[in-house]
Amino acid sequence: MLSMKIPYLDDVIQLINDNEDLIAYNYKGKDNQLLMSKELVDAIYAFIEKNKPDNIDEKELLKVVIRQAFELSKNDVVVSRSGQIFIKIFDEKTKQDVKEKDVGTVAGRYNGFSEEELHDFYQEFFADEENKDFFQFIAKEFFQKYFVEHPINNEIYEKYVFSYIKQIIAEQLDAMYDDDNDGFFQGFSGYIFRIHFKEVFEHIADLMLYEISINNNYIIKFLKYYSLNILVVGGKKYKIPSLETEDGLRWNVVSMLSIAKVYTKSKKNLDKFKKEMNKIKKEMSQFYVEGLSPLEYNALAYDKITNLEKDIEDQKLELEKNYDSLELSTDENEDKKIKRDIIRIKSHTGTMVNQKREIFNSMISKARFHQYANLQKELESLQKEYKKEKKVILQNQKAYMSMRNSLVKALTEKRQLL
Repeated sequence: MLSMKIPYLDDVIQLINDNEDLIAYNYKGKDNQLLMSKELVDAIYAFIEKNKPDNIDEKELLKVVIRQAFELSKNDVVVSRSGQIFIKIFDEKTKQDVKEKDVGTVAGRYNGFSEEELHDFYQEFFADEENKDFFQFIAKEFFQKYFVEHPINNEIYEKYVFSYIKQIIAEQLDAMYDDDNDGFFQGFSGYIFRIHFKEVFEHIADLMLYEISINNNYIIKFLKYYSLNILVVGGKKYKIPSLETEDGLRWNVVSMLSIAKVYTKSKKNLDKFKKEMNKIKKEMSQFYVEGLSPLEYNALAYDKITNLEKDIEDQKLELEKNYDSLELSTDENEDKKIKRDIIRIKSHTGTMVNQKREIFNSMISKARFHQYANLQKELESLQKEYKKEKKVILQNQKAYMSMRNSLVKALTEKRQLL
């Protein structure tokens, strides 16, 4: 795809040249970065749509056109974001070639790309809220593939765990950024894996502890390996990583089991209760009027009605005084004035009576109020259960974190030849 010939490439280049004001060169103060505005990208995209063959994907072709228009190398990165296109150019002189024998090793770290360049890309495209669950997803993918679909033993795990995880990260990055530069994302996967190394294994440890809590025999057997201390293979002795904390506390599968069962059960219940509470809150929100709950709305309505009733009574007294004054009046001009006041008071009283009726009619019906009250009781009941489970979590959290940390330590180490 990258090498395909674009017959209208000169027209695209002219379009870019005519709209250079829509390109941010030296983007973020880096002379090897530029950002194309959505307006320019849309214009190029529209041009491509008119001229492309029917069997070619427009988005894929757009990046090919841009790569050729800017004469980018295979090491340069083209990434779409919010309709804009970001281009990062890598100096061929600074990129180190990775020998075949060094691929996947420390010597081939970051696939030849500099840490500074990878850091810049990380800050621009990865260190944000939308990627907060990325490594939890990576851990789940790894666990599903190598502990569920194709279960591996401890030996295979120790040999390939880091490369397996790095490859899953690279595949996910490729799917996210939809760029042809596999080499860059191979390097970038290694960079972010190093930064979030502990986080990935914490998620994997959580998954393992959950599995032993439901008596997954395969995971139980896998974790028993870390209690062997010494293993003899082919006449050679190996020191096995242990489930030991920094303060010297040693765990084993038996001692982990009870804590894992209690903690993971409560954690699961917490998640369930939270989901149910959110669902009820959403249902309750449908009963709100003008941002007020039925109870608040009706209480406010009653206050308004009470105030109106008081004002109506005051107006009635005022009306009676005016009628009395009219009977006693002997002055024609005074009679006219009193009659005007009577008409005004009656009109104002009538308005208040109508307002009272409207407010009363707008009040939440008993049936809906009852529905809301039932939901509120259900929510309060769930909140009590939630607090109970939260208490169990807090009581066992220190022990759970201790054994999880010991497991993370074991999962990231390898057997040592004695």
